[in-house]
Amino acid sequence: MEDLSATLDRGQTKARMSIQEMHEYEKQQARISWSRIRVTVARVMESIQFELAMGGIICLNAILIIRETDLQADGGHEPPWMIVAEVILLTIYSLDLFARLFIYRWRFFHSHANKL
Repeated sequence: MEDLSATLDRGQTKARMSIQEMHEYEKQQARISWSRIRVTVARVMESIQFELAMGGIICLNAILIIRETDLQADGGHEPPWMIVAEVILLTIYSLDLFARLFIYRWRFFHSHANKL
């Protein structure tokens, strides 16, 4: 695990490591012991299925933004279902953020991808 420690010391983040590597590093450093739920959430969040689902949700959100812009440009108002969809998307994004904070903890803020 010295390689992993050296990688982190050079400024690379845990976001580039696998969940297993992160867990092993954390165990070796005796900083924290990952709970079963934290490991489970991490496995789900790092799965390709979850990434594809989030990509689809982002595309859906882009479509809704385009539609809302078109409606406002024409002087119309967005329909109630669009407001509900925006609240649902905001909830999904918030849950994703909280789950990532739960998994990565303070290291979440060291990843450039998370700062976007």
